[in-house]
Amino acid sequence: MEGETLKSRDAPRIPGYRIEGVLGRGATGTVYRARQLSVDRLVALKVLHEDLVGAKGAEKRLQREARATGRLAHPHIISAIDLGQIDGRWWYAMELVDGVSLQERMQAGTLSEREALRTFIAIAEALQHAFERGVVHRDVKPANILLERGGRALLVDLGLAFAEDDPLVTKSGTTLGTPHYISPEQARDPSQADVQSDLWSLGATMYHAVCGRPPFSGESVAEILSSVLYEPIPDPGALAPQISSGFALILRKCLTRDRSLRYATPAELFVDLERVRERRAPNVRRSALEPVAQSRGQRARRSAAVVVGAGLLAWFGWYAFWPDGRAPAESTPQVASDPAHDPTEKLLAAAEGATPELGPALARAVQLTRSLRPDSPAALRAATARAHIEGRLAAEIQRFQVTGEPRFTALVREHRYEDAAALVTGNFRHEFAAATGGAALPPDLEETFEAWLANLTSRLELERRETERRFRSALSAEWREHIQPEVRAHIEAGRWRSARSMLTTGVRDWAAEASLPRAGISEAVAENAVATLRESEITSALAQVDARWAELDTQLRGWVEERTNELRGAVEGRTLSDGASVLRTEWSLELERQKLAVEEMPAGLLHLALEEFAKGERELAELARNLAVEDARRGLAEFEEETQPAWRARRYTEVAEMHERAAVEVWRQPVRAE
Repeated sequence: MEGETLKSRDAPRIPGYRIEGVLGRGATGTVYRARQLSVDRLVALKVLHEDLVGAKGAEKRLQREARATGRLAHPHIISAIDLGQIDGRWWYAMELVDGVSLQERMQAGTLSEREALRTFIAIAEALQHAFERGVVHRDVKPANILLERGGRALLVDLGLAFAEDDPLVTKSGTTLGTPHYISPEQARDPSQADVQSDLWSLGATMYHAVCGRPPFSGESVAEILSSVLYEPIPDPGALAPQISSGFALILRKCLTRDRSLRYATPAELFVDLERVRERRAPNVRRSALEPVAQSRGQRARRSAAVVVGAGLLAWFGWYAFWPDGRAPAESTPQVASDPAHDPTEKLLAAAEGATPELGPALARAVQLTRSLRPDSPAALRAATARAHIEGRLAAEIQRFQVTGEPRFTALVREHRYEDAAALVTGNFRHEFAAATGGAALPPDLEETFEAWLANLTSRLELERRETERRFRSALSAEWREHIQPEVRAHIEAGRWRSARSMLTTGVRDWAAEASLPRAGISEAVAENAVATLRESEITSALAQVDARWAELDTQLRGWVEERTNELRGAVEGRTLSDGASVLRTEWSLELERQKLAVEEMPAGLLHLALEEFAKGERELAELARNLAVEDARRGLAEFEEETQPAWRARRYTEVAEMHERAAVEVWRQPVRAE
């Protein structure tokens, strides 16, 4: 790399390195050519700008670049050497490459297919290596690919890269990447950038390298991003006719918005690039690719030229057939010499007239052409007029698309998908027919119009799918971040019925009340998303809750059985009179200890412990009654035997005193059925 010289007093002092020149300057730092003194080798040394000391975002980006590069070891990824800090300024040492960036190389002209394959096969290998280690680059572009003088290509600048386990990464914030090369999903939400986003960016870079322009352009960042999100790419084969059809198909597959049709991994792209290098067809189905943009009206003009050319050839052939070069008078159709009554002149005038006259004029031109002899001069003039009308219609199609597209885009951006679909499936056709007089379009113009509508339909479907994906993602996040913790909190507080309700009948309620991106989401889509979440996660969570309850219920049942038996023994041993009351008190205390309430026991499940408690309470009460009756009978028998002598001796006063003393004995207390 060539660089500018600098005075020694301007260079920062990094221990262990001697700075020898400047290689480049960026928004966050300067890259110096330096010598690592310990091993006497040249390196590139990136040093944070002095005015960014303390700027956490810039510091984290430089640290992230060093760490992401450091965890990768591949011949086509620049090597990390060291990372440090001096006087608050972070610096990062890396391998020095003797060469130029792909961006600088492209200033000299486009790459040949052979040179492009050599370069991008290497970069695909590098991205696969990073992908296998959980690293996503997120800013693949010509400026971040270096071409060594020996021909080696290297991927550099992992400042936007993230690794799944990098503590410095935050996946929220502004759109990351460079607009011309950024993927649609990354433009919408930077946190969605993954290896497929890198493959889109690599595809856009390859496209620029061989076609001489990026696939998407605009006068502002907003226009570029709008093109990335909605516009079809220009046909690479038309812009770069020197490339093979296989390579053009690879570019289109990289730049497919439907991610299920895009390359899934760099390894897949690598295989197809190798096949093209070996002059074999890539594994790409043209029918599975999104349509490319075409020059509007181009095919209509080509059709008109064919008609006019064929007419001219026929006329000249017919005219030249005669030896004197003149056509026989009887073969010339009778056309009025007055232009006002010449149907061809009327057609030409209609072609220059009001737009609503174009449809009827085209119908008259078709009819007139059919009525004339194909080899007559009048037929040639009619064909010329027809071609002129078709050219006007082609221009009207283009004008209609220019005015209609913003209406469609506005509806899509407002998530009014049904209204946008109505435009595509019917309204646009009716409006265009009404504007141009309602005649049927020629096949090639009809195909152009239908291709435009098909492109709008594809864009609408992609947007609808992306909106649904965001809704499902938000619903899953609501489940993970709010509902699951709330369910766990209910369980910890003993509110089992409330916890289980959130996983059964309450699912629709919390899903409806959650703050989710509902714009463009129909009731059916929302129901389906809830059903999918229920099947994938909620059902298993419910099973876990039920299993935990069953375990707790079984444990409580065992406690009730054990305590009932103990109390039964005490009642039978006459050391306890009311075992049922004791069981009730201890049951309440045990429920309190377990943070349980009877009204919060889950509905729809067995309550073995509660049933066992009711059974034990009933049995203990019955036992107490039976023993009381038994004791009363025995006491009465003993009392009668004790009072018998007094009765026989007619000592009634003594008998009365004996009754008064016995009145306070337990067996004399009444036994009540509870």
